[in-house]
Amino acid sequence: MPAGKLNQVKEIWKKIGDFEDPESVFTKHYNELKQSIQSCNFPMLLHGIRGFQRDVDEMNCKALIALRDNQMTDEEYALFTKIINEESTSLMVSAYDAFKRKCLR
Repeated sequence: MPAGKLNQVKEIWKKIGDFEDPESVFTKHYNELKQSIQSCNFPMLLHGIRGFQRDVDEMNCKALIALRDNQMTDEEYALFTKIINEESTSLMVSAYDAFKRKCLR
């Protein structure tokens, strides 16, 4: 995730922070996806993508609860979910493309 977007997300997340912070979620899943690509392990890749999506869904739910409870403004919620969803989708698609290039020749 680009540093500018990461900083925006981190600032917003500080308001609710009762879940793993977004940077550690992205780092953890990036490393899992990278390992599955290096080993050409498709089941591991799918497991990593599903786990990443589950964590993103949980962050989105926590953000929605924070919005409901007035811990986050409408603008912060919109920005947070936009960045989290776009960046996670980009990372998952890139991982799948990298897997195809390396392992499905």
